[in-house]
Parts: sequence; structure tokens; C-alpha cells
Amino acid sequence: MKQNKINYLDLASSYKKNKKKYLKIFDQVMSSGQYIPQKNVETFENDICKFLKVKYCASLNSGTDALLMALYSLNLKRGDEIITTPNTWYSTIASIIHVGLVPKFIDIKLDQNFDEDLIEKNITKKTKAILAVHLNGKMTNVIKIRNICKRYKLKFIEDAAQALGATYEKVSPGQLSDIACFSTHPTKTLFSFRDGGYVVSNNKKLIEKIKLLRNHGIAKNNRDECDEFGFNSRMDELQAKILIHKLKDIKKIIKLRNLNAKIYYKYLNKKYFYLNPKQKNLINSYQFFLVLCEKRDELFKYLNSKKVMVIKYFHIPIYKQQAFKKIFPNVVKLENADLLEKKSLNLPIRENLKKSEIKYICSLMNRFYEK
Repeated sequence: MKQNKINYLDLASSYKKNKKKYLKIFDQVMSSGQYIPQKNVETFENDICKFLKVKYCASLNSGTDALLMALYSLNLKRGDEIITTPNTWYSTIASIIHVGLVPKFIDIKLDQNFDEDLIEKNITKKTKAILAVHLNGKMTNVIKIRNICKRYKLKFIEDAAQALGATYEKVSPGQLSDIACFSTHPTKTLFSFRDGGYVVSNNKKLIEKIKLLRNHGIAKNNRDECDEFGFNSRMDELQAKILIHKLKDIKKIIKLRNLNAKIYYKYLNKKYFYLNPKQKNLINSYQFFLVLCEKRDELFKYLNSKKVMVIKYFHIPIYKQQAFKKIFPNVVKLENADLLEKKSLNLPIRENLKKSEIKYICSLMNRFYEK
């Protein structure tokens, strides 16, 4: 029997399945004549607060702006250092650089998240914040990081773009940090039909400042007054309404992704692949499913030749990117980050994968090494 192509992402199927609902949402918003932030944006922000069990939320037009606004609003000084990970999307580090701060990388663990045990030994007089990135849907140890930040009087920022629905010791992003940043880009588990993002915090003043900045700094009750020069980073009413609808199903989606992960754990031969050990103290939202293996590039080509679309994601450390080296020419070497560059592979984990498709992927991967 001929196997159909297995896509890494399949965004269109979600739309097709709920097409009538989305068209109804589109008609409701368009017919209202209210397109920039109104009641839907407010409802979405309230719903996110309830879901994450935090007090305040400000929606924005991208996850990148969420990072920029968070860093901009913390009143850090130009030249201050931020301890963070070299394995992340470009926007994490670009945001640090754009507001005049300096990223200081520490090495990562085999799950691609930075090693929390290395934080304290890398703190200097210039260190003013820690920016933790929760990669692949698995949270870092936010309790340990929060305690370090308290001890050294540092700001704590979370890049939680991949971690909606994830918890560590029953703690969600934003509960222990100064601020957590999220994305609703179409690759995310909760996604809009264009770029989008939001920040959450228990600090009311911080969120109020970001709400001011996202709308050009216009005074809350008088658009003829500008309180502070800001930006244009509003989420629109249509995307907010779509996200309100999608958020209702997010727990179900994460449950399905966890079931898919169990199939991988069951059928992939551990002799050939390293899979992150399961931890009872956390819930993984499985934004991505990571494996480590030898001959990664050969396996990548083999799977693609069999119409199984896999991805090498976050495998090249930021310090090896030309954009970074132009600004910081000093050579950086981190053992695990360099190692994972050649071994990390992301497999399809989307909620609409069939069990038979995952078993087929596993059989192909095992067979590749059994030849």
C-alpha cells in the first residue's frame, strides 16, 4: 500500500475542519466594523489570564514584539548582560540586541533547554536579567531560576512561545517570572492566521506600560495626547476572536500531542535514538518532538525521500550565526550546543497525525540504522 506524504505541519486541515465556524467569525467581526482592539481583544486577554492563572495580559502583533516590549519595559540599561540560551529562534537574541542589551550564553542540556545549574557561575556585576526559553514545549526549572533571581536581584523573563499549556511543578509560564512572552504564529499550538503574540505578568504596572506602548503611547482616555512615544503592536479583533475559539480546545490538543509522543516512545528503538526522559513533575505541551541521533543528516535525507517531512530546528547555535558574529566577534564554544548541532532532529507531533503514520515513521527510522 502506497504511503501518502506525511507533512511536518498541516495547518490547512484545521481550517477545513472548522471552516464554517471561521467564516462565521470572519463575518461577525467584519460586519461589526470594529477591527482594532475592542471587546474580543479584551476577552482573549482575560481568557489567557484564566488559563495561565496569572493576573494580567497584553496582546500584541507578534511574539517578537512580546519579547521587545518585555525587555524595553523592564528599564534595563544599555550594556546590561542577560543570561540566556544559544539554542533559540533568532527573535530571542535579536530582541536583546535591539534594546541595547548583551546576551550571555550558557550551555544547554540534551533537551535543548539551557542548563540551570550553570546560571550562578556565569553571573557577573553586569548581569541584570535571566531570559529562559522553554523549547519544544518543555519548561525549564522556573522555581530554581526564580530563586536565583531573588538572590541576585535579577529580572526574570520567560520566552514561552513554545510552552502554552506546559507546566513545571504545576507552575505555568508567567506565574513566577517578571513577565512571560508568547507567540501565536501559525507554527504554534495555539495559532492565529497571521503573526500574533502576548505577554503575561502579575505586575500590573508592567502590563499597563506595555498596553500604552503598543498603541503609540496614546493616552488611555484621549487619543489627542501622547504620554510616551511607543509602537504599533496591536492584535486585531479578528485574530483575537479566532484565538478565543481555539483556546477552548487547547487542552484537548495538548492531550493528543502527548498521546502521539507516547507512540514515539514506544516504537522508536532507544539503541539508536536519545529521547528526553519523562518527568512526572512537568507537563510537556509537545510544541515539537525532539530526538538525538547519529548520522542525523543522512537520516534527514532518507526520511524526506520517503515523503516523511522532518525538520532540523534550532540546531545551529546563535553564536555561529553571521548576524551574531558581526556584533560579537569573540569565539564562543559550548560543548552540548556544539554537539546537538549535528544530532538534533524534530519529528511531526501535530495533533492530527494518525497512529499508523507515527508507527510508519518509527519503522523507517529504526530500519535506517538496522541496514
